[in-house]
Amino acid sequence: MLFPVWPQWNPTLAVGLFGVTALLLFLPKLLSVLLVWIQGSRQFGGPLKVLASMVLESLFSMLLAPVRMLFHTRFVLTSLMGWAVQWRSPSRENSDTTWGDAFRAHWSQTLIGAVWAAGVYVMEPTFLWWLSPIVVALMLSIPVSALSSRVSLGRFCFQRRLFRIPDETQPPRVLRRMVSLLSRMNTGMAAPSFAQVVVDPVPNALATALATSRHNDVEPIRRRRAERVARGVRMGPAAMSRLERLDFLDDPVMLSQLHYHIWDDSKAHRSWFDCGLPGRESKHLPTFN
Repeated sequence: MLFPVWPQWNPTLAVGLFGVTALLLFLPKLLSVLLVWIQGSRQFGGPLKVLASMVLESLFSMLLAPVRMLFHTRFVLTSLMGWAVQWRSPSRENSDTTWGDAFRAHWSQTLIGAVWAAGVYVMEPTFLWWLSPIVVALMLSIPVSALSSRVSLGRFCFQRRLFRIPDETQPPRVLRRMVSLLSRMNTGMAAPSFAQVVVDPVPNALATALATSRHNDVEPIRRRRAERVARGVRMGPAAMSRLERLDFLDDPVMLSQLHYHIWDDSKAHRSWFDCGLPGRESKHLPTFN
């Protein structure tokens, strides 16, 4: 027996701690809903929709909080150990997370939640109720990650006027103009392929002008660019992986060099012109007198 008595259980302090924690978490949300009601909630979907959105967002945040906790812990530990941490820009398109991607990203968290819950149940089953918001969220991380990414779910909530913001209810003029121009552009011509961006002078000039070079002009980077450009010229677009194509699109200098050497090197892989300039019989650029 530890002296004097350990652990001690004080229901008053426990309930007080729980109440203060809940107050800190939910009071700002309740005050924001009250403020929206006072100022006008029509553009947010209406008073009941605002309240329902707040409740659903709170439940969803409770499911995500333990998952983010483990991800943040891993990032901190890997930084302290000196391991490389790669950050890639997330997809901005309307793409769903596949079940395979969700499993690969969250299987360890699901296992931790299951083992944690089993261990607590063996030692003290009644304590599992207090721990359930954490372990249940961890065990549900795979389906939550996959299902919450569904575009159909987002459209369903939008149609039900949930999670609305004023810019969605009444889009600004500049956004309406942009949507109109994009729809006209998409109906007029298809987006260029990777090979067309590399080979065709017009898409290549546009891609290199819009991109930003994030790499310093130092000898190791210049040598690496030259090696990758030379390999790309010989291999052709079909032999390049998706990550290799993204690296070229992310580096306007390397993309411009690949474009130049494909046109300049007579031994460039023929598939560059077959895929990059469909329908053009000659690879020579037209001249104008």
